[in-house]
Amino acid sequence: PLTEINGLIFKIKPVKQAKNDKYNKSTSQEVIVSESCFKTFACLLKYTVLKLGMTAPHHRKDRDNYVEIHSNNYKSKKYFEIFDDSKAKTFGTGYDFGSITNEKETYKSKNGKSTIEPKQEKYKFMMGYSKSLSFNDAKILNYMYCDKCKDSPIRCENGGYPDYNDCTKCICPEGFKSRKCVEIDTDHDMCSYTELGAFEEEEIFKQRVFKYDKYSRCVYKFSSIIGTRIQMSINVITPNKTQCVESDFELKYQKDKGATGLKICGDYFNNTTNILSEDNKVLLIFKRYGRNDIEIKYKAVKTVN
Repeated sequence: PLTEINGLIFKIKPVKQAKNDKYNKSTSQEVIVSESCFKTFACLLKYTVLKLGMTAPHHRKDRDNYVEIHSNNYKSKKYFEIFDDSKAKTFGTGYDFGSITNEKETYKSKNGKSTIEPKQEKYKFMMGYSKSLSFNDAKILNYMYCDKCKDSPIRCENGGYPDYNDCTKCICPEGFKSRKCVEIDTDHDMCSYTELGAFEEEEIFKQRVFKYDKYSRCVYKFSSIIGTRIQMSINVITPNKTQCVESDFELKYQKDKGATGLKICGDYFNNTTNILSEDNKVLLIFKRYGRNDIEIKYKAVKTVN
């Protein structure tokens, strides 16, 4: 019978399962989902990786740096507990708003108000809308279930990890390439000045794309001296979407450049977005086509600690 086969058995129940125990390779286990979830690939994928042992980012120990949990808006705190390292395995990855495991802003809300509020408000258009694994989702699963490269001496940069098909090179997050993920992966024929320095005096970075401009994917790396961070004020126009999973604008300003960056969808040219990088590097991934405009004021600032 099917129950004697090691693996996952999907079953439909009226309500999604609230808790996923870690997958046990030696026995078959049930993944219980609602009927609507069963018909949606992204939902099935989410509950599959949760069963495999991944946890939603809001259970991380460092969550308070990225989101605010509103206890007055939910009924039960068990859905919002902070897990220790043995349960919430992160393998050094950053908080990932693009993870398939994210919940929406009103997760388990009793009054329709926010229970998980991102401190950078535009992340709420990303949370819970991913339709595939993020780079760090795949990285975490790889570390959990594939130890083929555990003895590899290669050191991957910028959030990359050893390639399980060839442990002498790395799998790189979007925006980087080369054996160790140290090179910028950009369209050099169409994109100029892709490496920019940030200093104490504020500078302005502008990109204006006209209707008939040739498509290009540009990656820009902003760097300041070690011991400083980069402060940015961003005004941008990109295609408007209520779910900002795919965007023409992505800004990676966490220390872990493997984490999904901030994606902005819509006309925010008169509505400034302010960010402060976690280290001295910021990566901008910008798809040039249609009418996409960017203006970024940036400068280096000294860190407090």
